[in-house]
Amino acid sequence: MTHPKPYMIPPIPVPFPWPKTASALFGKVVEESNRLESSLRRNSTASSMSLPEEPWQEEGTTSLIFRMVLKRPDPSEAEFDGKTLSNAHNIATSYLSELRVLRTVSVHPNIVRFAGIIEGVGIILEQIDGVELQSKFPTSDDLAYPSPVSKIQWATGTMDALIHLHSFHLSHSDLSPWNILITKDDQAKLIDFGRSTTLGERVFPASPPFSAPEIKYPDPSADGILADAYSYGVVLLCLDINRMLDPNDDVIQAASEPSSAWLFGDLIALYLQDHQSRSRLVSEHKSRFKSDNSG
Repeated sequence: MTHPKPYMIPPIPVPFPWPKTASALFGKVVEESNRLESSLRRNSTASSMSLPEEPWQEEGTTSLIFRMVLKRPDPSEAEFDGKTLSNAHNIATSYLSELRVLRTVSVHPNIVRFAGIIEGVGIILEQIDGVELQSKFPTSDDLAYPSPVSKIQWATGTMDALIHLHSFHLSHSDLSPWNILITKDDQAKLIDFGRSTTLGERVFPASPPFSAPEIKYPDPSADGILADAYSYGVVLLCLDINRMLDPNDDVIQAASEPSSAWLFGDLIALYLQDHQSRSRLVSEHKSRFKSDNSG
């Protein structure tokens, strides 16, 4: 299912007088987010806000207690060449992008849940009881590799989350094992949407080596959804070789090493192609996971 296109976030001129305190900065971000949201004459927040599936604790007969996370801006300043520089501009842009995703995309089991906003404070998200995917890769020979079953479950959940996000014409644009959390019941959860874009907005290079090679600089003509497919292909490659790639690693060379134990070889080859030949993520591709492989 494809949804209506979201609003675009207009480029913020530099310098721009964003407030320099966390509370005032977040208040300004929410004000701008509300203005952009209302420009579509809709309020999608109600459909996207939700609490975690299970409460942390039941309290008596009238209350349920949920563990949540508060995400708030952390602006800072530094002196350089006699000038005071602030990161408030970058933070504002990031929070506008994240709020657009959280207020637009409907609830999905593999995307962090959005519970709402506290004015002047920050964003309320579900607390995910889990770890970053990158921590699942063994760092020494005496640690066990993740099982093929777990790898396929993580790959499936991440793909499902991305396909759902893409159906709203939004990209993640910074997909990596740091932005995928693995829960205690082995489910993948996609987080951190501060670089998300829609068609026509500048797509920034993602974290190397997960950044699509066609995006060498901020580019408004780039396809962020297609770039997500490349990043996902590199995540699959990390799962198959049981390690994180270094920023300077040659991704194509690493992917060219044949191995009968690979679970995702077909899709890695598909997603790491040049952007003119690369496929977008589609659910049918999950049938190409080698689920019967015992490697």
